[in-house]
Amino acid sequence: MPETLYKYRSLSENNYEFTREIFLQNKLYFPHPDQINDPFDCKIPPSRKNRSKKEYLAHLEKIKSKTNDCNVLAIINSAIANVNSNDMETIEQKLYEQYKKSNLQNVGVLSLSKKPLDIRMWSHYADSHRGICIGFDYEKLLFTFNHTPQCAHEVNYPKLNEYPLWDYLDRNDEEIIVKLFLTKALYWKYEQEWRIVLPEKGRTLKKFHPTAMVSVYLGCQISKKHKEDVIDWCLRREQKPKIYQTTKSESSYSLQTEEILYNK
Repeated sequence: MPETLYKYRSLSENNYEFTREIFLQNKLYFPHPDQINDPFDCKIPPSRKNRSKKEYLAHLEKIKSKTNDCNVLAIINSAIANVNSNDMETIEQKLYEQYKKSNLQNVGVLSLSKKPLDIRMWSHYADSHRGICIGFDYEKLLFTFNHTPQCAHEVNYPKLNEYPLWDYLDRNDEEIIVKLFLTKALYWKYEQEWRIVLPEKGRTLKKFHPTAMVSVYLGCQISKKHKEDVIDWCLRREQKPKIYQTTKSESSYSLQTEEILYNK
């Protein structure tokens, strides 16, 4: 497990207030998958299994006998009632739409990275090096769902760049979370992403423990005002994170850092 996970943040326009809240309110935003910039991310279609109606009904009855979930039972009963009046593709599409409405409507996904000094990440997510990168202690960055602490999990990048196979009818929630929300295209592997997934907390700010924030990196092109603001936010925290200024290396395409010490 990584010791520290990092969140790249912009300080421009509306992002400024959200970033300020991270420091002063100990809150992080969990976007819904619809708010993520990659149109493939978290939107993997279910696998087609080419089942006959007889096989499909048997599969539905098997699931029905094992579940007490009212939403699932309603979906299955609807499918069983209509299986003879519709083609399989129409039935499966209706079932999937009902499944998404019942189970994927409020998902929240917090994205983090193992790398604080990746030039591409700074360019994409920190306003072209004018923003910041915040380090969080992996073991302390926990959020509760159903009274259980949820920690960050590593994102998978399939080597063949193919969709993982999944079936929403199998109702293996842990497997579905891994395949839908912890799998991304191979092109994104450089991000070395880790995620915390909350099934019912999308589009919301969630509090983290104040001791979880351990470091802050300032972009090599951060403005003087924004630098002063971030340092001020750090000073106002009871447990102050280490602050590092990033600068461009003079000999390579890379960033170097120097710690900024607090005045005693």
